[in-house]
Amino acid sequence: MAPRPSKEDGDAIDQFLQRDPKVNCRDLAALFHTTYESVNERRRKLRLRELTGIDPRRPAGGQPLITSRVKSFSIWLISRDPELTLDEIADFIYLEFDLALYKSTVSRLWKSTKISYKKCHVIAG
Repeated sequence: MAPRPSKEDGDAIDQFLQRDPKVNCRDLAALFHTTYESVNERRRKLRLRELTGIDPRRPAGGQPLITSRVKSFSIWLISRDPELTLDEIADFIYLEFDLALYKSTVSRLWKSTKISYKKCHVIAG
């Protein structure tokens, strides 16, 4: 069984396939020391990507819940009242954006903005 091609080799195979769609897959496989099936699969995915615009290499994910507006609102809430708990922040976000968040999500939001209770007191004080 031939080893999987490296990223550089895979990119080179893709370039060959893009330049000449009728290139012989067996020749490419021999040139890059991989299997015919591997090159043929790359060709199939490349054609799919060109026809549909969908990249099958990256799984589709959902939109993030925390938008920049939610983040800004959360920072504003914390700076306004540093004594708010995670539950209270989540409640205010729900009332403002109709977005239900768990306490852990609010905690990760704080962590991503590098907010701690000590810093909140410094900001508000």
